[in-house]
Amino acid sequence: MQTLYNFSLNSLPLISQSISQNFSKFLSRSHPNFITCRDASPDTNKPNPNRLFHASPSAAVLRLARCRDASPDVDKLETNHHFHASLEVATSRQTNWNRLFHASPDATPPCHASPEATTFRQLRIKGTEAAHFKAFSSAVEEAFMDLVPGDCCIPGSLSRQTQGKSKEKERKEKKRKYLIREKAIMASGGELINNKQVIFKNFVEGFPKESDMEVKTSSISLKVEEGSNAVVVKNLYLSCDPYMRIRMTQSDQETDDPEFIPFTPGSPLEGFGVAKVVDSGHPNYKKGDLIWGMVKWEEYSLIENPQLFKIHHADVPLSHYTGILGMPGITAWAGFYEVCSPKKGEKVYISAASGAVGQLVGQFAKLMGCYVVGSAGSKEKVDLLKNKFGFDDAFNYKEEHDLDAALKRCFPEGIDIYFENVGGKILDAVLLNMRLRGRIAACGMISQYNLHQPEGVHNLMNIVGKRIRMEGLMAFDYFPQYEKFLDAVLPFVREKKVVYVEDIAEGIEGAPAALVGLFSGRNVGKQVVAVAKE
Repeated sequence: MQTLYNFSLNSLPLISQSISQNFSKFLSRSHPNFITCRDASPDTNKPNPNRLFHASPSAAVLRLARCRDASPDVDKLETNHHFHASLEVATSRQTNWNRLFHASPDATPPCHASPEATTFRQLRIKGTEAAHFKAFSSAVEEAFMDLVPGDCCIPGSLSRQTQGKSKEKERKEKKRKYLIREKAIMASGGELINNKQVIFKNFVEGFPKESDMEVKTSSISLKVEEGSNAVVVKNLYLSCDPYMRIRMTQSDQETDDPEFIPFTPGSPLEGFGVAKVVDSGHPNYKKGDLIWGMVKWEEYSLIENPQLFKIHHADVPLSHYTGILGMPGITAWAGFYEVCSPKKGEKVYISAASGAVGQLVGQFAKLMGCYVVGSAGSKEKVDLLKNKFGFDDAFNYKEEHDLDAALKRCFPEGIDIYFENVGGKILDAVLLNMRLRGRIAACGMISQYNLHQPEGVHNLMNIVGKRIRMEGLMAFDYFPQYEKFLDAVLPFVREKKVVYVEDIAEGIEGAPAALVGLFSGRNVGKQVVAVAKE
């Protein structure tokens, strides 16, 4: 058997030279087939301190080997498996993987990270004594042994060419991996369990497909690191929302808004969900707490800096916290009451009216005493709007050849309030039918998310002549008002003054299909994925 690994030491310029030299000696002594070479970042002659063990320009493939590429924004990555010290070390609770190796003074590998080490620029070596270095090199050996399994195929500068592996060596290898896993479990202080994840494969152009995602199984410890503020949660429900399509598109624009930060290829998707706390190092959360907020699309999530809403009212279905009592609910409430400033008797039009937000806006408007019309994309949804949600009228926009005429039929006196969820041609037609001093709450424009070139809007001059106020809204802006929102909406739910329709897909394996279905109108009501029972 000949196994060739090309490995970069130049990408660790801040680690002491003695460690590098000893590490080289260790590799050449213990693994003569390991070959050190220059850093293989896109500018291969120049080591990049931000890329600790950057292996090749096609480093996304390295995730199969549990070794992740580090971007220049590496401090933003939540899981940086650049260098595994054991088979499942990423879930070892004694290991802080935002700080390369161990951050505790009694760490087995002799690496200690300074407080600034999250950027991987200020690393300190605890010692190079023989005993320490032996432990360090042992961890290194385990890491490289973890790259050997036959299900990993790694091209580029960390490459493997394997020939003629005997069954005896395979058995020894499996035994060694098993022992490494057992050591990791012991080190973590908690049980390692399988964790199914929905992995985002790569950036998307056009309509997303199920093949843009894949369900994989990793491992996770159910214990947080001692002294950490992190929480581990068991995800119960995941929310499928149209804005997630925006995050599937590669973008060079800087943003701090969670709704617009692109997903990381090779990592789990993330979105709003309902979960139960399994373990916590954070003073605001304890084991058994029910929460909702931003989680990863997986069965269990480790949340390093939790900013979650605790669920204090469990007398309503927990799935409602992905919808009417969660982000879509506060979007509908703030968009209608805060942005649109409605008055009794006003004329309200809602596009995508049977969706997670639209169905709520329509019912809020009816409770306000408004005249309400909605549009949707099927006869079933139109019937739902009129017969279940109590809209005064509704139409199937797919059957209307002239949207301007359809709106004039429903609003002969014009529209006071438009709740915008679609954009494009519908927005253009609405502008022709708005009344003087009308208000438009721009919540989303789902018709544009999958277009390479967004459609233009031609009737904007109506905003000037009719003195129309059009305002965008983001749910995050109104999260500080969440308690006020609950005080207003919870009574509606409990007294059944507002009904809420959910389309629930069972099992995390069905999550990709559920998300993709949003963009073809396959769902009826709020699309939710039920991951587990409480």
